[in-house]
Amino acid sequence: RESNSFRAHKFCNDNHVNEDMLHRLQLEKELVGHSGCVNCLEWNESGSILVSGSDDTNIILWDPSTRTPIKTYASTHHGNIFSVKFLPKTNDHFVATGAADNHVFVHDIERGEKIHGHRCDGRVKRLVVTPDHPNIIWSVSEDGAIRQFDMRQEPFAITRVLLDLSAMCGPSAEGKCLAINPTQTDYLALGANDQYVRLYDSKKKRRHDYDGCATYFTPAHLHHERPELKRRGKYLCTTYVAFNPKGDELLANLGGEQLYLFNIFNSDQSVYDPITETLTQINKQDQSSEIPSGRSLAFDYTKRYCGHCNTTTDIKEANFFGNNGQYIVAGSDDGSFFVWERATTNLVRVMRADDSIVNCLQPHPNTCMLATSGIDPIVRLWSP
Repeated sequence: RESNSFRAHKFCNDNHVNEDMLHRLQLEKELVGHSGCVNCLEWNESGSILVSGSDDTNIILWDPSTRTPIKTYASTHHGNIFSVKFLPKTNDHFVATGAADNHVFVHDIERGEKIHGHRCDGRVKRLVVTPDHPNIIWSVSEDGAIRQFDMRQEPFAITRVLLDLSAMCGPSAEGKCLAINPTQTDYLALGANDQYVRLYDSKKKRRHDYDGCATYFTPAHLHHERPELKRRGKYLCTTYVAFNPKGDELLANLGGEQLYLFNIFNSDQSVYDPITETLTQINKQDQSSEIPSGRSLAFDYTKRYCGHCNTTTDIKEANFFGNNGQYIVAGSDDGSFFVWERATTNLVRVMRADDSIVNCLQPHPNTCMLATSGIDPIVRLWSP
């Protein structure tokens, strides 16, 4: 019986999304309700509700089965909403939002009121939550800080700063994206306005210590890029990070570059030593190009996914598609979204999904369905 159950579970995971479904993927419905760009999407755990946040500062809850809005909620933010999350173990009644007004708010959607809030010192770009710590919300903002909010504290109480990039990298450092490992929830992945993805162990207290706070990942050919230099007219910037379902791989969408996959625990496969003859010559020519000690040993990527364009917005997502992370999806500046096979990096589909730019792609947790949004004030649902 256990063997049959395991086989059934494996079959469901393998076929949550498969090649045949992807080739039949098409636009199912356009969800109309916002009056501004839709910057963030999030499914609840069961996939019965989709929530969206927009430049119009409204939150809309959608029913994917009827393709209709359940409720529209005015968030009281005074700036674009960049991140929205259902809080775990609240029966989908509590939703957290982060916005350009430097605030994180928690809303009781059922009662239609704001119940909690915290202020940051920069635009809030991403929030993360986990069922393992249902009272905790982590945020990353453009002041370079990862903050931890505890719902059990008084609203607008002093929050814990887990990591201050500005203290390590200077006042120009900005936090752009954040993800929590689904299987080892002490690990947070951080993307900033440079070419490095940082893996941070939240149990460690040394928030200003390079080696104590983070393991660094970056494509080897970008390791020696100075942060102030531009590539193709755009600054290097990590716009999104995501863990695979097993928690052993990390996907990063690098603005001005491509998508990169990192194996975060197999150091033998990807580590490289930057103390090379090339770097020695660079440092001899320009001492300002020296790499801070914490980044002197970084890990290279294992796979790269090419074809999309990410140069215009700094909230462009990339995600694993399928319960086993079989496929990779990402939006593009040409109004399309791209689908690659994870293992081979082969491009499988390119589909038009916005009149301007596709920023958000959130796969349904249980079925082959994808929600997308971008500059258009429309959420689009895709299914076979």
